[in-house]
Amino acid sequence: MTVPFHGALGAIAGACIARARFGGALGAHSRWRRPRLFLLAWLIPVVLHSLFDASQLSIPNADTNTAKGAIEALLLLFMALVVGFGTIVFAVLLARRIARRQKAWLQTERLPPAHWRGVWAQCLIGVGLSFVALTLGIAGNSGVRIAGWVLTAIAVGISWKCARYLREAAKRRHSSAAVASS
Repeated sequence: MTVPFHGALGAIAGACIARARFGGALGAHSRWRRPRLFLLAWLIPVVLHSLFDASQLSIPNADTNTAKGAIEALLLLFMALVVGFGTIVFAVLLARRIARRQKAWLQTERLPPAHWRGVWAQCLIGVGLSFVALTLGIAGNSGVRIAGWVLTAIAVGISWKCARYLREAAKRRHSSAAVASS
């Protein structure tokens, strides 16, 4: 269960980051919503992971030789299952919500999905690479730390490339809209 659970945590963080980054396209309209979504991209996975780990790591400490200890172990196992599967369901619901809003936005803005596939793939690669890079940069020995910081630089480069692509797409869309209206 830990592999899909970790994937769901990444999807939840990614959904919050996507909603913060792409704003109105995905349903975020308030100025204060963006910083809150970036905070939630970190906070929600941390809280869910803490609940999951706390329940998993507490099960061996329950004294299963007594009725009270056995009930405690079962409750902890139930908590781990509820948090794990609940996280996966929550991630799927967020992904579906974003997909619906993005589809509606794409239809109204008349940008074909081909404009978004590459940049979404690059964004996902950049975010995943940044998590790996940060882990290596913080936790590794000196050689591994250097590799982590090199990967961080690559992740930043990918992010800038995505941002440049999105700015250029927006300029093309606005210039074609201006030409069409004149």
